[in-house]
Amino acid sequence: MAEQANISSIENLELFRTSLVVYLDKASTALDEITDEVKRTREWIENDQRSLWTSQLRRRQRAHDQAQQDLYSARLSGMHDASAAQLQAVRRTKAALEEAEHKLRAIAKWSRDFDGTVGPLVKKVESLRFLITHDMGKAVSYLSQVTDTLAEYAELSTPSSKPSSTSESSPPSGTTDPSTS
Repeated sequence: MAEQANISSIENLELFRTSLVVYLDKASTALDEITDEVKRTREWIENDQRSLWTSQLRRRQRAHDQAQQDLYSARLSGMHDASAAQLQAVRRTKAALEEAEHKLRAIAKWSRDFDGTVGPLVKKVESLRFLITHDMGKAVSYLSQVTDTLAEYAELSTPSSKPSSTSESSPPSGTTDPSTS
């Protein structure tokens, strides 16, 4: 014989189903935010940072060229004190130029490695999304069916408040039926 279910409250089952629906909605929203954040990060690396550091490289290259030109002019004019200041400016602009080149190399590496690094994690997020939308959607539907079935069963198993047809035809004991006298 099948095991007997011990359901103490259909309302609690319905409350659980409602809570599950709310949870799934919040989880779906969170997964959407994760997906959007991955897209924004890719956009930031490939477009924003690349264009920023490309323009920084050009600007720093111009500043370095100008500093070298000033150093050359100072050396030609024979100004030793100005030449030392110009040499310091050349070193400073060269370091800034190298920093911009380093940043662009790092951005190129990030762009190459982004999908390989983030791809497996995105796949896990998508499998979680499938679980939430598909499997948990089925669970919500199943809980609705179970709740409806239990409610119908509870209605059938409760004694009705109507008197039965057999009690209507026989008079209570100790009284006489006026139609038979």
